[in-house]
Amino acid sequence: FVVCLLFIAFSLVFLLFEKELEDALKDRISLNPILNSFQHTYHTYSIPKHLVDSFMKSMRMDLVKNIYRTDAEYKEYIYGSADVVGLMCLKVFVKGDIEAYENLKESAMAL
Repeated sequence: FVVCLLFIAFSLVFLLFEKELEDALKDRISLNPILNSFQHTYHTYSIPKHLVDSFMKSMRMDLVKNIYRTDAEYKEYIYGSADVVGLMCLKVFVKGDIEAYENLKESAMAL
């Protein structure tokens, strides 16, 4: 019973965080200093929304899933929890240089 209540609490907190993140990206501001810094970086370096969405999807999976029955499920999780972090960092490191981003993309995903 306690485990169920904790799961529900974590799920609700995560849903609220996702809403706050979406609002910060849309409004370009947040009272949460971490989200405000992230939205600033997101807009300054044109981080693609699909990278953020993939990351959040994998973080959601962390709440409910610990067994991946197929290689595709596992790869989707790894892409969202690790690969996209490297890609978002790369967007910052290359400071808008699209050619450098494309050249380094595979390496960034392997970090």
